[in-house]
Amino acid sequence: MLIALICGTASSLRASDSIGIYALIDKVTFLPSEQSAQTIQVSGVFSLAEGRGETYSKPQRGYLFFTIDPEKPDVTRREWADLKSVAGSGKAIGFGSRYPKKKPTVRKADETPKDPDPYMLGWGIRKITDTSYEPIKALLDAAGKSSKRNNP
Repeated sequence: MLIALICGTASSLRASDSIGIYALIDKVTFLPSEQSAQTIQVSGVFSLAEGRGETYSKPQRGYLFFTIDPEKPDVTRREWADLKSVAGSGKAIGFGSRYPKKKPTVRKADETPKDPDPYMLGWGIRKITDTSYEPIKALLDAAGKSSKRNNP
C-alpha cells in the first residue's frame, strides 16, 4: 500500500500554519473493522490548533474519536490508513485543518467512545522533520521524547 504522507518541515508551515492537529500517535482502532471503518479512535498525544497563526493547545494525552467524512469516505479511509502507518513510530505528524466546522475533542483514555467528531480533511498527513518548531517541541516534551529521537 502506498503511504500518502506529505513530507514537510514545520518551518515551511510557520508563515501560515494551517495544520489542525499535531500528534504523536500510539495506536489506531477502526470500528467496526479496518475494511469497513465508519469511526476511528486515534490514541496518543495531541496539540490542537487554537485561533489564527501558530497557537496550539497544551499537548494532551488521550484519544481522538472521529466519524468518516460522508462526502469523501475513500479519501478519509486513505488518511486513516496513513495514521495507522505512523502509529507507534514516535514520529510527529500534522493533519486536519486549523478551521474545521467543529473542533475535535481530546478524550481521556478511560472515557467510553461516543458521539464521534467529524473527521476533518485538510492537506493530508504531514510528516514533521523539523522538531525545533515550538508546538512540536512541546508535543515531544509532553510525550517524554527528546527532539533528537524524532528526527529521521
